[in-house]
Amino acid sequence: MYKQVGKYGSGWFLLRMSLHEPVMPLNIESDTKGGIDLILTDLRPFFEGYKALKF
Repeated sequence: MYKQVGKYGSGWFLLRMSLHEPVMPLNIESDTKGGIDLILTDLRPFFEGYKALKF
């Protein structure tokens, strides 16, 4: 888990492997309105580099 305090408010994201399904859930939380969108905007370029992912 990565926790960030700053432009995202008190926000975090967690990417983990599922124990039962062939998926990797991405959980994002922020206490600031629009904070989740900011985190996702910053993460999107990283994940777009992996064409096999359905993002």
